[in-house]
Amino acid sequence: MALVHRKQRSIYIQTVQALEEGQSIQDFNWQTDGYLSFEVYEGFNAWSGRVRRQEYRKDWPHDGEQHDLSRFDELIKILRPIPKDKIYPEFPAEELTRYKPEQDRNTHGPYLKAPKLGHYQEGRDDLAVRMLNEARIYESILRSPHSNLVKYLGCVVEESRVVRLALRRYTKSLDDYCQGEMLDQSTFQWLVDCLD
Repeated sequence: MALVHRKQRSIYIQTVQALEEGQSIQDFNWQTDGYLSFEVYEGFNAWSGRVRRQEYRKDWPHDGEQHDLSRFDELIKILRPIPKDKIYPEFPAEELTRYKPEQDRNTHGPYLKAPKLGHYQEGRDDLAVRMLNEARIYESILRSPHSNLVKYLGCVVEESRVVRLALRRYTKSLDDYCQGEMLDQSTFQWLVDCLD
């Protein structure tokens, strides 16, 4: 059973407030200027890039994970594909743990952490190096677990490369606890319990 199907698609958007070369901050329109930064996956194939916010915000009205993928094929034509060897490191089997779905008892399935494509720079393999270093850190945590650190389940390997890091999936994030109703219901004791 594949964790990420080769045709599984995702689009993540983030607004980037960046001045154009030579543009002064007084001339910057915070409502329309800047860029939309895209991180796009189809299985383990990846694309990234930035487009002008003014031109594309109407097509992509909100940041974050996109639920409407109907313009996926159109979008990847304006983004740059990222070679797999630049974002996915070779799997050192003697050093890292391979994720085995049958060992995961969490009914929600694992959280599969992918490389952050917004950090990709043409021709460099920094993302692959970062992912390998992060996997090594998680391996240290696996050998000396701590209840306040995320449970690492291993590396998802495809074609002898580390393509995702499998972590325990939690039903609520720290951000969830700091938002909306949770914040309204917070008492001093609840805050102490949460921090503990």
